[in-house]
Amino acid sequence: MSNFDTVIRGATIVDGLMTPSYISDIGIRDGRIAQIGGISESGREEIDAKGLHISPGFIDMHMHMDGQLFWDGMATPSCFSGITSIAICNCGFALTPAREGDREWVSKMLSRVEGIPQETLAAAIPFNWETFAEYLDVIEGLDIGVNVGAMVPHSTIRYYVMGEDARKREATPEELEAITSEVRAALDAGGLGFSSTWNNGHADADGIPVPSRHASREELIAIAEVLSEYPGTSMEFTPQGLLAGVAREDFALMGDLSRAAGGKPINWNALIDIYAHPGYWRNELEMMAEENKNGARVFAINSVFPIDADFCFATAGNLFDDYPHWSKALASPLPERQAMLADPEYRAKMKKDMAELQGLFSPKWSDVEIRTVHLPENKEMEGKRLTEVSGNNDPIDTLLDLAVSEDLKTGFFRYGVQNADEEAIAEFIRHPLSIPGVSDGGAHLEYLCQYGWPIKLMADWVRERNAISLEDAVRRCSFLPAQLLGYKDRGCIQVGKAADLVLFDYENLTLGEVSWANDLPGGQSRQVHFPTGISRVIVNGQTTVLDGKATDKRPGELLRRTRYQDGPELELLAAAE
Repeated sequence: MSNFDTVIRGATIVDGLMTPSYISDIGIRDGRIAQIGGISESGREEIDAKGLHISPGFIDMHMHMDGQLFWDGMATPSCFSGITSIAICNCGFALTPAREGDREWVSKMLSRVEGIPQETLAAAIPFNWETFAEYLDVIEGLDIGVNVGAMVPHSTIRYYVMGEDARKREATPEELEAITSEVRAALDAGGLGFSSTWNNGHADADGIPVPSRHASREELIAIAEVLSEYPGTSMEFTPQGLLAGVAREDFALMGDLSRAAGGKPINWNALIDIYAHPGYWRNELEMMAEENKNGARVFAINSVFPIDADFCFATAGNLFDDYPHWSKALASPLPERQAMLADPEYRAKMKKDMAELQGLFSPKWSDVEIRTVHLPENKEMEGKRLTEVSGNNDPIDTLLDLAVSEDLKTGFFRYGVQNADEEAIAEFIRHPLSIPGVSDGGAHLEYLCQYGWPIKLMADWVRERNAISLEDAVRRCSFLPAQLLGYKDRGCIQVGKAADLVLFDYENLTLGEVSWANDLPGGQSRQVHFPTGISRVIVNGQTTVLDGKATDKRPGELLRRTRYQDGPELELLAAAE
């Protein structure tokens, strides 16, 4: 009998550790890498990988597939881009903990702030849990094709402890003690770390700031001190004023959180070139480095894409949530929404918002295209920029008049909402404290489609632009996120590590075109893309994707913190000089 379940022969190995690429064989046994080098004996499965590259499976640190796993255990379309492990419950949002009477609010908050149709969550989420520990047990029982770890979510923990007061005020000392107790219980159950947000664009379904935005600095520090007791944990944080530029006091807070947690890493979302403040990212990198010189471990998650956006006022989403009057209208029922968008007085307030505030949607109307119209008399507008058809009229009036005339069903497209400077993206990619990601996979389904960020990085920024080496790109997609999340048993190709692997045709990697899929529960749609050049994805030794198609294997595991008692080898992470 063979010593190997699978032998992969003749692949070009990119091991995630910056070793120069080399050609060799890999033997897999019991879901782990058993041998690297010339293998003479046959495996029960033989894979001829000549002409292909092989890397560790890619790890997506910032996802919101907390609900999607219940109807899509493969985490599509991320799995088709070589994603083998993910982290959920980011930004302090999740579907847990939740008492029976609170489930609707919890679900609607996740729906609103992360742009996931409420119809989908209502149709698919069983809510057969209350506590975070029970939620992990349910996830562990699902048939999943990716490995999943979960952060401990601040907003839902806070609401679980304080009820409606969580959306109104700071915690009392007694409530803070209860919050830290819940955090401990969640970490004991296997939570990877702690996630929170102060982002001033994060509001619940009622337009009220999410619970974590009412937390004091002292509350966050107290929770970070809990993490100091748990090896291998980390933090994820979305700072306030993200789209106005992260301020020095926010970096000071993140540095203090890291230090209070005993030097645990904290990653913040997201490093982008801001439309309203081009070049401000240089200040953010400098302030982050300063904190790290003083004993903190602060890392940025960056986007490798210019951020474009489809939008339609009938389906709303949260693209305009940074503008209060836009957000209020788009959160209203359709008849009321249409009336508000048509009302000149209300529209004046919307214009004032757009003129005075800064948000994800940046008002460069010449970059808004009219994509899809529904009335014959509007057909000549299709494919034109908004400013082409506005003439001397205010573009906002043109935008809203057209949408109202078609019962809000008109489809629009905004080029370069944010992160449009490609030279800035290249700098992010190279910086030692910046890690690619920000797929927000499972969220913002109406306008965001960045599931294939590893493909974008390798095919565009490495192969075509030579921004960094392939070895460094693979390290940033696998080993570094594994270290930050505490996944000590994966993230590189070494004997004894989990056999999470991606075989790919490097010269023919392409991202694929964005398209719409009508595959969500509740009859809803989402944007997807499907790359080419990914030959095979292996998770825990089993092939889950073959030539762009999902197999019937579902070997994914729940990656509890408790399986990694010794914590990550943080000395291997890049540190600021």
